[in-house]
Amino acid sequence: MVAAGLLAAWGMLVVGTVDNLVKVFILHGQSQLHPLLALLSVLGGIQSLGPIGILVGPMVVVLLQTLLGILRTELTHFKKAEEDRTGGDTQSNETKTLSGLIRKVKGSVIREESVSTEELPKSETPVIGTE
Repeated sequence: MVAAGLLAAWGMLVVGTVDNLVKVFILHGQSQLHPLLALLSVLGGIQSLGPIGILVGPMVVVLLQTLLGILRTELTHFKKAEEDRTGGDTQSNETKTLSGLIRKVKGSVIREESVSTEELPKSETPVIGTE
């Protein structure tokens, strides 16, 4: 009976205090880390690094989450700049499919070759279609 009381006191005092401190100071600051992801990061950190993993695991996950947020922001700015540069139409319907893109590339290559063959002397004219 005494052992059960000591175990209950240990659970309330030590484990409860550590749980509240870890949650408040490490996991829930401004990180916006989901509680399940926080639990998995703590468990994974402990599994791989030992006791220091309690701190390092969530820090690595928050770092990855922050880097992914920065990447998403940069890609959004890049897409917006591309739309502004092209006048809002980033891809025509022709180039949305792979076959349309291939036709477009082949057409531009043929136009370039027809212009370049007229400008070259006869001895330097490229031979097309020989493999």
